[in-house]
Amino acid sequence: MSAFYILLVVLAPTVIGQEATIYDDVFYNGASIRVQIGSCRNIFDFNDRASSIKTDACIRLWEHADCTGRRLDVNSPGDDNLVNDDFNDALTSVSDCRIGGVSENLEIEFDYSKDSDPRLKEYANKVKPIMQSWFPLLQNILTTPFSRQLDKLKVNFDPNSEHIAAAYYWEKRIEMRSSFVTENMDDTGVMIHELTHVVQNPQGRCPGWVVEGFAEYTRRWHYEPRTTANKPRASDHMNKIEPYLGDWLLAYLESVTGPPGKPYMYLINRKCQEGTWYDNFIKDMTGKSELEWWNQMLTDNAFPWKRV
Repeated sequence: MSAFYILLVVLAPTVIGQEATIYDDVFYNGASIRVQIGSCRNIFDFNDRASSIKTDACIRLWEHADCTGRRLDVNSPGDDNLVNDDFNDALTSVSDCRIGGVSENLEIEFDYSKDSDPRLKEYANKVKPIMQSWFPLLQNILTTPFSRQLDKLKVNFDPNSEHIAAAYYWEKRIEMRSSFVTENMDDTGVMIHELTHVVQNPQGRCPGWVVEGFAEYTRRWHYEPRTTANKPRASDHMNKIEPYLGDWLLAYLESVTGPPGKPYMYLINRKCQEGTWYDNFIKDMTGKSELEWWNQMLTDNAFPWKRV
């Protein structure tokens, strides 16, 4: 049978992003940052500093990360004194007023041109709503000032793919080996892993344990939450960080330490997106190397003490 091409386009609900300028003094004075509003955005770089804000449309200010806690709606042209609204130095995240904190704007094209097996379309129909619902959540976890705009994604199935699943994030594309999909029809978590790579879009010399660690962190700690039974054994993994176990180190750093408003996991991701990673970055930031933190995590009998 000759190969044929089927195009399936998935359109998530579209919300046109707004823009706002946030100031650390009242009456639009002092240091400022300009942010795009749409999906929920964590503003860790300006956490608990906002005293006034200009906006071209209604935006929603949130007290805590991930658009939670107290909230305040600000209409155009803005609010020149958040002190009067009991919201001074309280802003941590922002969203569009129309969507209550979460928006989705992702067009996904599934390409079957290299394999017409109908099970591939069945799998695509299964993962479609999952990718739609998790896309804004991944943005919440991974957004930094160096994040790129992502509104289109291509997923292609290839019977001869070199990898069972791979994210060509610089092309905004995911490639799946056809046989892996048809033999693992219930494995939707792999798409969360690969979508994380595309959303994160790491640059420069970002190490493998960070790149794969974030993808496993979103999958294993959020989409498929881990239990303590999964923790790597010190006897097997001491003094070596396996890339696909990097999520454990990221979760440990997130749980045990980090400056207020700028958790270490956020700063690690920011460094990778910025493309300025260097070998001693973790030690310069925390006082310990990643290997020292890794060994401490392996032998910390109290970890994990909470679901991340």
